[in-house]
Amino acid sequence: MGTLEEQLNDFFDSNQSKLNKFPIIKVIYRPITIHIHQWLEQFENKDYFIWSKPNKNLAWTSRKAPSIKSQKRRVLTCFGFTNEKEKNGLYNFGLSEDGKKARDLYFSKKGYKNQNEIPDYLRKVFYKSISETNLNNINIGTNIVLRALNMIANEGYFYTSSPSLKFAPDIIKAFCIKYFKGGESPDLLNWVYGIIGPLKIVRETNLNPKTLLGISKEDSKKIKVYELTSLGINLIESLSIVSKNFVETKKISEKKENDKNLEIIKTLSPDEYFDRRNRVITAKKIKIKDFTETRNLEKFLKQSNTKSSIRYKTNPRLTAQTRKESTQMHDVALFHAKNFVQNKKIKVHYDPIDMYFEFEQKMHIFEVKSWIPSNLTGQFRKGIAQLLDYEYQFKFEDETFKDKECFKHLLFHSDPSELFRSHYIRLMKDLKISLCYINNKILTWHKDFKNNDPFLKN
Repeated sequence: MGTLEEQLNDFFDSNQSKLNKFPIIKVIYRPITIHIHQWLEQFENKDYFIWSKPNKNLAWTSRKAPSIKSQKRRVLTCFGFTNEKEKNGLYNFGLSEDGKKARDLYFSKKGYKNQNEIPDYLRKVFYKSISETNLNNINIGTNIVLRALNMIANEGYFYTSSPSLKFAPDIIKAFCIKYFKGGESPDLLNWVYGIIGPLKIVRETNLNPKTLLGISKEDSKKIKVYELTSLGINLIESLSIVSKNFVETKKISEKKENDKNLEIIKTLSPDEYFDRRNRVITAKKIKIKDFTETRNLEKFLKQSNTKSSIRYKTNPRLTAQTRKESTQMHDVALFHAKNFVQNKKIKVHYDPIDMYFEFEQKMHIFEVKSWIPSNLTGQFRKGIAQLLDYEYQFKFEDETFKDKECFKHLLFHSDPSELFRSHYIRLMKDLKISLCYINNKILTWHKDFKNNDPFLKN
């Protein structure tokens, strides 16, 4: 049992071998609104559809484009409207019991009169199919919707941007990689919205992405922010892949930003915000007291008597926001590192390591870390430990790594070396771990580790 987002993350992390086989980009026509209406028109007084003999000869039934028989079909076959399960080459199919009931209501209530909206009784069929999805029955369509819900559970919102890959903000590209496994085009998120928007799972907000994502004003103009509707909240909390006893440390319905804190942040200049964001907290001097017989040691050590101002003043919402910003910096760094390597025509792998690849018969593994001054030591130590663990584990358990030299790289989202403790570089050299970082979207090795750059001579 864990939080809602932890359980969704675990579902995708634990079942990558199956889920990553589903294609991501453009597998269903969108927006789905027009297509569900066109399909229902085919089923008026009919329970079965044969592609070679359509019930009604319409413009789209005579088109020869392969996507008509796959992407358009999946509007029905992926979401419980048909008896047949979605699969390649499925051209003939009949309505399920849920499909028949929805079809009957559609014509009795004249749902065809408003072709710009999906009636609620049709949406319920979609919701039921999504809610009941599990590892055994997940398909190419429900996989997309669950990935979108996973993104919302973790980020608090759904985002789209202008469809131009060249000019899309880095954070949008990072979301595509993190939650949709390799779909880099920001148009991917617009396409996903073409499914979850008409189903009223999300709705557009007036929230400023500049504040939510910590991006520039120019980038924020390209991004739209969507929040879960009440229907979306009910759907995500009813998913069969989520335990009904999940720990609600923060309910989806309460994931909106703290208005007061947002207003404070909006009034800060960029320099003031940076100073607050990266402030270094120093401990106060403690006056040491001797224990005497008159001092009860056991009572003194009880947690209730060791009051900490931090314990009472820390704002959990701000802590969550800081954690989210760190995750975003991590994702953006990974995105640029991946692009840098792939541009050299090298295949990049991920899980469970942040990034690894083979080059000239040598394995290169990367652990990516974001940092601020106050957590740099912890991030450095965790990164070092993870790299040593990965190297040891995979040299014994993965055939790809066996009998190959393994190079370890600790990758930060920006150069942290000016704040390194004096022995960090020496320690990394002794452990044969190189230091690298992202500089102007380029994977760059620290000057003391230039010889570990596999591309230095290529």
